[in-house]
Amino acid sequence: MKDCHIHLMPLCGPIDPPEIFVEKAAAAEIDGGNLFSLPPASFRPDPERFQHWEYRLGQLLEYTSKTPGFLPFFWVDPTEADAEKQVAGACNAGVCGFKIIPNHFEVKNVLGVLQQIAGLGLPILFHSGILFDHYASGQYTRPLAYESLLNVPKLTFALAHLGWPWCDEYIAIYGKLRAAENNVLHELGLRMFADLTPGTPIVYRKEAMRKLYFTGYRLQKRVLWGSDARANNYNTEGVKRKLAYDRQIMQDLAEEWKTNPDYSDMSCDDQMDDLFELASEQNFYDFNRYTFTNSDQQKD
Repeated sequence: MKDCHIHLMPLCGPIDPPEIFVEKAAAAEIDGGNLFSLPPASFRPDPERFQHWEYRLGQLLEYTSKTPGFLPFFWVDPTEADAEKQVAGACNAGVCGFKIIPNHFEVKNVLGVLQQIAGLGLPILFHSGILFDHYASGQYTRPLAYESLLNVPKLTFALAHLGWPWCDEYIAIYGKLRAAENNVLHELGLRMFADLTPGTPIVYRKEAMRKLYFTGYRLQKRVLWGSDARANNYNTEGVKRKLAYDRQIMQDLAEEWKTNPDYSDMSCDDQMDDLFELASEQNFYDFNRYTFTNSDQQKD
């Protein structure tokens, strides 16, 4: 199974080396995923640590060189003066995608950097929804803010956390962007994925996922499963619980789909039976298709 959302974060106390992380992940049946670099200073200022982008990039690539199956995603702040240089440098060094959390800026104001990434063919995984930080950041991270990505043709991206607590807004934004994607008059080449990584508390989670799948926007092949785990302090049991809970939800949704006559007139690209396999395997490869396509070409 693949986990699209794993962090490297500054930690106090013992920090697991990459070999231990791989062992712990395997114990949770995770054999690959997207692994994010340490955060930029704007996300978590830390004067005790060296946060220059070249250091963070080097540390990420060194770590993932020892974690086969886990792809390096570089966490970039698009408002930094040398952001375009960072993107180019990270791409040249071999990253497979980018992580962005707009905790202090509007997405519509950094479209130039996003267009650069889209032109490189690499995906972006954005945070969406409330951030439990010490900033007044909700205005920047709610799903509606990502409507401006309509102005970034050929971008592949995911929005994490189902936009909690704006889950309905999140689903509506997916529907709008999917409609734009299918508009033959514009040919945007825009591809949005829904990242299930928790943000939704358990009491809300099943209903949020139910709405996500049953609203009718045909996104079975655009959902990614993620844990929000920390590679350098990996919680195997916690990841196993999240996997089991979400797998059960998807099984329940599949059964409801089969037995509820209210859904009989709704068209569906895929059977609901394979939701978990799609989210934890096949869709991961599609989201990261640039990496896997180029890897296949290099083998040939």
